[in-house]
Amino acid sequence: AVVSTQSTGISGVWNLSSDQGNLGTFYITNVRLVWHAEINESFNVSIPYIQMRAVKIRDSKFGTALVIESLRNAGGYVLGFRIDPVERLHDVMKEIQSLYRVYSANPIFGVQHKIEDKVLRMKI
Repeated sequence: AVVSTQSTGISGVWNLSSDQGNLGTFYITNVRLVWHAEINESFNVSIPYIQMRAVKIRDSKFGTALVIESLRNAGGYVLGFRIDPVERLHDVMKEIQSLYRVYSANPIFGVQHKIEDKVLRMKI
């Protein structure tokens, strides 16, 4: 079976979706990014690489932020996360970009298949 493997867990990451932001933990896996609030784990975000349009760093009202945009058919969301210090933010972005490139070269859709060269003849 294909499994999502955790690459990195990062605590102290702010989700910037509200006026004051929410402190939580960010997980980077081989197939998706996940964030959940420290106070309430049911407040969470999970975005598979297959639904990502862009990952970049830009300024926000909270300072420099990691911005993840989802594809239009996946909601067209723009998600912002603040990770301090800014050097750590850049390291996280590089890791996400690297894992995204690996994923894009060989996507994992949740199923495995095996191509066989056998040709089965049908009886008519």
